[in-house]
Amino acid sequence: MESMTGFSVRSLEDKNFMLTMRLKSLNSRYLEVKTNLPSELFPLEKKIREMVKKSMNRGGVEVSASFLDLDLSGAVKSLKPWVKSFKKTAKDLGVHDSLTLDSVVKRSTLLGSSLLSKSDEKKILKVLNEALIDLKTERLKEGSAILIRLDKDLKICLKLLKEIEKEAQKSKELLKENWSKKLQQISSEVPEDRIALEISILLEKSDVSEEIERLKIHFDEFNKILTSETPLKGKRLDFYCQELYREANTIGSKVKNATVIRSLMDLKSGLERLREQVQNIQ
Repeated sequence: MESMTGFSVRSLEDKNFMLTMRLKSLNSRYLEVKTNLPSELFPLEKKIREMVKKSMNRGGVEVSASFLDLDLSGAVKSLKPWVKSFKKTAKDLGVHDSLTLDSVVKRSTLLGSSLLSKSDEKKILKVLNEALIDLKTERLKEGSAILIRLDKDLKICLKLLKEIEKEAQKSKELLKENWSKKLQQISSEVPEDRIALEISILLEKSDVSEEIERLKIHFDEFNKILTSETPLKGKRLDFYCQELYREANTIGSKVKNATVIRSLMDLKSGLERLREQVQNIQ
């Protein structure tokens, strides 16, 4: 199982350049790729985005890089016409020529993107691929840790559900007994079938057996998805978390038993923990 959070860094020091590639992945409903690249890597932005999309399915992935050109010979060659044109324009306009090496170097940075060779591009993309592999490894590692926490919280929730079911049944029997006595005390002339009808109506309003059965079904489906080999689980698990919480709220609106309410509050806390962790899963 893969989470959506992770971080990786890969660097390369070549004879022509120094490169550091940083990848950061955060939670997101969909795959969102953001880039923060130096001008030299602008021509590779499309390929960088495509590589990230092939590697990741969900998460907000940010790609940032630093690039230092160690060989300015190519830049010098390509900038000679620009420098010549700059000086001619300054002379034609009668403007003092203030061109410095610093301004030329800055200009070379702006034009540097056109100086990357095919060989350099391959090296840069190789570094990115290595960073993506590292990021995926980190996300899988975090996913394994989340799976352990989910399994633990799921077992706690199932235990609480059993307690709720047991106490709800006791509460139902006690309610039936108490109301039978009350109705008989009101009038001994009330027919038994009328008493039975009134009790049935009261019990139906407080009955939570259907909600408990639906909780069992949802928990079962949740566990099947969790333990399956399906790569994308987050959205489906999140859906069942919402359904589980909705059924728990319905039970809370029906029961009056203090023991059931306490266990129900613990169950809802467990469901909240499940959902928080599920939202980290791809």
